Amino acid sequence: MKTRWYRALSLGAALVVVAGMAGCDGREDRTHSPPAAVVDAPDPNEQEAPLSDMKLTHVRSSDALQGQGSPVQFKASGAALSTEMSRYTVYLNDSIVDDANLLVQGDQLTMTSALKNGRNQVLVYAPDAQGAPIEARASIWAGTAPVQGRVVDEAGNPVVGATVVGALADDSKVTATTTTDSAGRYVLRNFPSRTVIVTATGSGDLSGSTAGVAGTEFPNLVFWNFGIPVTPNLDFSRGTEGWINHNGVPPTLEDYVENPGPKSALPSPTSYSQFMRWSPFSTAHAQAVTRKSLRLSTSGMGPITTSHTFIPPADAKTFRMRYRFQTTEFPTYFGSAYNDAFQITLNSKGGQKAVERGSMNELGAAAFDSSGSTAWKDLTLELAAAGSPVRVEVTLANVKDGAMDSVVIIDHMQPSSLSITQARLFDIDNSTLQYLSATDHPYFGATTRVHATLKLMGPAAAKLSSLELHVQQDGVVKARGQLATSLNSKLYKPFGASGIELSAAQLAFEIPAKELAAVNSTHDGPLKLKLVAKADDGSTAEKEMGQVPLLVRWTGGERYGGRDAHRGGDDWLTAATRDICSSVNASWGDFSNMNAGSFAPDHRSHTSGGDADGWYSGYSARDAAAAAKMIAMLNTPGVGTKVKLVYVSHTPRPRNAFYDAYKDVTLADGRRADHVIRNYAGHDTHFHWSMPGLEG
Repeated sequence: MKTRWYRALSLGAALVVVAGMAGCDGREDRTHSPPAAVVDAPDPNEQEAPLSDMKLTHVRSSDALQGQGSPVQFKASGAALSTEMSRYTVYLNDSIVDDANLLVQGDQLTMTSALKNGRNQVLVYAPDAQGAPIEARASIWAGTAPVQGRVVDEAGNPVVGATVVGALADDSKVTATTTTDSAGRYVLRNFPSRTVIVTATGSGDLSGSTAGVAGTEFPNLVFWNFGIPVTPNLDFSRGTEGWINHNGVPPTLEDYVENPGPKSALPSPTSYSQFMRWSPFSTAHAQAVTRKSLRLSTSGMGPITTSHTFIPPADAKTFRMRYRFQTTEFPTYFGSAYNDAFQITLNSKGGQKAVERGSMNELGAAAFDSSGSTAWKDLTLELAAAGSPVRVEVTLANVKDGAMDSVVIIDHMQPSSLSITQARLFDIDNSTLQYLSATDHPYFGATTRVHATLKLMGPAAAKLSSLELHVQQDGVVKARGQLATSLNSKLYKPFGASGIELSAAQLAFEIPAKELAAVNSTHDGPLKLKLVAKADDGSTAEKEMGQVPLLVRWTGGERYGGRDAHRGGDDWLTAATRDICSSVNASWGDFSNMNAGSFAPDHRSHTSGGDADGWYSGYSARDAAAAAKMIAMLNTPGVGTKVKLVYVSHTPRPRNAFYDAYKDVTLADGRRADHVIRNYAGHDTHFHWSMPGLEG
């Protein structure tokens, strides 16, 4: 590949650089010493000084929930932090925090700047006591509103000592926990004024949920009894028999529709009748089927709860529900406090439980179609001992107002004799999978690799016949990872009495790059991963594996250095990072490896798709002209605060030409350049832009 920096070299120097760059297989070799006589050119073998081994962690008493007026604290592991405050760059919601609002005491960094009500993003670039950089980030929800109410039994008596968890509906990982007092009351503090889903559990398999807006009195959370098992009515062939309506509107049946049609024009909220506020689904895409779906709908403000208790077949190991959520709040009130929410609990008497909670805002705009409906979703319960009753409980809450209702639609519920009892996904270096490289590429035989551990249980005589890793975007399966051929004989066999297990993390799935090309890579967003297993007796099992951010491969722009094919290529980045890099006139070297895996020991910071090594003509001199070019790039429209920090090797003191040229400069976005451009060893022939996404 020819780039302009090659053209600037003499033929002899170019041969020296190329020889140092690549081995016989064409990939970059970082074991060689840097070329000795390169002038004004990037050195692809230049190794950045190592990041600090210390970790800087946000100190919090509850999952990223904090009092709005309280200071934010980060604690370093193992050693003290540097006391040179001029070397710290801390961002709060895209604005640099003034040094006067930062305090370092030993291993603790405190930020006194006020958090806003709602979600706050904090990004920290700090030096340890030896000067090595540390990078840390935190997503902090803050507020002053209490979440309070009562937990009662079916007779209205207070439940004492119940465990109560409040989960922010915008981000259900954000929780706070307490127990009820002698009057059955609970109070949870420091929530923003948003929808909160409250769940309580007590003795004897009792549980319940409700929802409301922080700062208001929540409706009573009722512990409905587990219930007496009835004959299973899982396909609704007997109508709504066995489905108990605990409050609100009774469940109804409707014809099954795979995909709802466009939303019809809705009357104004004031013209809705009190009990029939939902515009019916369009039948434009209805299929000629006889099966029915169960429809659970709010009517007016407040939560409704419906349940069904039954005993599954004796050979069942899992129980799966297929459902979708639909709301008339979308799209008009998306992102607002009008955030209707739901919670589904599958509870096997004896301890096993599966819970799925969600809301319009947390699911995200991409999860809804034009009718305000999500795609079909699955929730799977691993069953306890054979014959143990199962209770399905669905709570649906209309919050903030009673005008615009929401619906949960259940397609069917299905037991299975096959179960994925344990599974974890890993990157190619066996670290936890945190990103997925999901566009077309040539590496590893044109596949994206995912390592895993897992265990499956099924009928002893049955054989596992298929195991796939599905990649979903916006509710649609875009690609299917196939089991690595080396594992076929190990996993595709009878389950026996002890099941089938892959106990050590190793290559498990190869996702064809051609299929990943179907993923929309125009913007950043999460990909949902799911394991799908089948046995030769017809039984199936699924296991949700959570969400990971998308990484895209960028081959545009001028590139230098080899592409590290043995690590899945070093050309992976977020869509936002790609757009930033493509907007400036520079040559680019390393981004991140496949799935943002390990770049140790040479470029350990490149593990999020938000880091880029670059070069431009004149940079290697690191003089006043080079600084002027850097400032011009940072002032490019569309760049600005998206580049959080720039690493350059220079002497940050007067009479250094590079430093003198930027130290008193204010960037177009209002930041002081000396808070953005930082000295970091190992950047003599390339600069480093840090552009972390702050989604979570």
